[in-house]
Amino acid sequence: MKTKLLFLMLLLGAYAFTQIPIDDTKRYLFINGSLQNDANPGTSDLVRSGNAPSVITGQDGIPNNAVQLLGTSFNAGQISASQFQSTNQEVSISVWIKIEFSSSATRGIFRQTHSNGTLYGYDFYYSGTTLKMYSRHSCFGTNCDQTNTLSSSTTINDNQWHHVVFSVYKEQGTSQERYVQRLYIDGVLDASYDFPFVASGTGFGPVLWSNNNNLLIAQQPQSQFYEGALDDIRLYERALTNDEIVYLSGGTPPPVVNIPDVNFKSWLVNNASVNTNGDTEIQVSEAMSFSGTLQPIGVGILDWTGIESFTALTRLDADTNNASTIDLSQNINLHTFLYAEAFQLATVVLPNSNTLQIINITDSKLSSLDLSNYTNLTAVGFASGSLLSSLDLRNGNNTSITSFNSQFTPNLNCIFVDDKMYSQTNWINIDAANNFVETEFECNSLTVTDFNFNKIKMYPNPTRNTLNIEVNKLENSYIRIFDITGNEVITTNQKQINISQLKSGVYILKALTISGEVVKRFIKQ
Repeated sequence: MKTKLLFLMLLLGAYAFTQIPIDDTKRYLFINGSLQNDANPGTSDLVRSGNAPSVITGQDGIPNNAVQLLGTSFNAGQISASQFQSTNQEVSISVWIKIEFSSSATRGIFRQTHSNGTLYGYDFYYSGTTLKMYSRHSCFGTNCDQTNTLSSSTTINDNQWHHVVFSVYKEQGTSQERYVQRLYIDGVLDASYDFPFVASGTGFGPVLWSNNNNLLIAQQPQSQFYEGALDDIRLYERALTNDEIVYLSGGTPPPVVNIPDVNFKSWLVNNASVNTNGDTEIQVSEAMSFSGTLQPIGVGILDWTGIESFTALTRLDADTNNASTIDLSQNINLHTFLYAEAFQLATVVLPNSNTLQIINITDSKLSSLDLSNYTNLTAVGFASGSLLSSLDLRNGNNTSITSFNSQFTPNLNCIFVDDKMYSQTNWINIDAANNFVETEFECNSLTVTDFNFNKIKMYPNPTRNTLNIEVNKLENSYIRIFDITGNEVITTNQKQINISQLKSGVYILKALTISGEVVKRFIKQ
């Protein structure tokens, strides 16, 4: 790794180091005048023609890390065979240049064109005080043989180091495609050109005809040598992102999301819809701009730190991960949160907004949850929550909740709702231990007489035909069954009760035992 980059790393920290785009195929750092390809030493090392360059202080102030050229040129070899085989050829070259004076002649900086005179390829040079960028891509159809020369608007012959990136790549539209040119100076887009769209697949070929076209540095075919300094040349066979260009130019590197869980980070980095620049980090800008669904299901996540940066996230499917906590407070656009088999989940912090519509968490260790501020809820589920003991749904809009499930929640005695009669009528997927109540007083009153669950057993529940009762002793020798409207429908002293004649729905069973009155709910299927 180049000394100057290590120096930058010490200044900026490991965080900055992670931002280096490292997929360049050619990299010439000129450490002590070396001409090797530091991206892949021994492959495409520079071959010099003309005068030996002077080794000078680089753009970062480190001695012997750049070259001053006068009557010197280099051959950097061919592009990779894999890139040549692609009809979507793209190229971006990052370089630091320092030019002292203007030139009426055309001074070549980079050139890679076909050798048969057609000039398919790209050419980057300066003339006078202006940088120029030419490209022409091959054409297999009609209206696709296009050329353009781009000119910079920034003066560069001031004997100061300037960072330059030029790119030519293909953009896809709806059933259309085109090539584009981009020229950046000191991290800022200076000039651009978009070739006309043509129908996709109707004619565009690659930028270069073959991989026999060598990359020439500091020379035009007429031997018009570049006169100036060069440092830190990098060739990428793709378009660079704006963040990467800013970093390469020495600007403040883009902040990245802190994702300590290796499984969560790996899943995000390998998700192209999230990691849009294809690097090894998730930039804050990438996370904040992502709007859609994340489904890291069953990837072994123990720590959800980092999810808070996805402020535009609309849906999270977090099933079968083993984190104990998830903080969604900053996910203010979240409308759906699903977390099945949340076996270790004990704490959930919900969004600081009112966007949540659907929440379904099963098999969790949650003990309580307050949903009273979420007025847009349409579906709520907390099945198999053995530790859940408090659920507040008094959001003033219970009638919009068309799906509700609290089955297998034996410790959830009170579910606070707007209208208990409405909930009893419409929310039938509940546990026998559940009671819909409207006030804390009502819940506290129930706990005095209604939750003596160990004194009586009732099964099966739900049931179709027969309800079995196990109790040591019944006072007054009867059991009373009521429908949800309060009408008594069965009175019996039998411990095996025929309920086949009852309509499907939720019913309340009351039994007077030696320990007091017991109230239970059951579902008739």
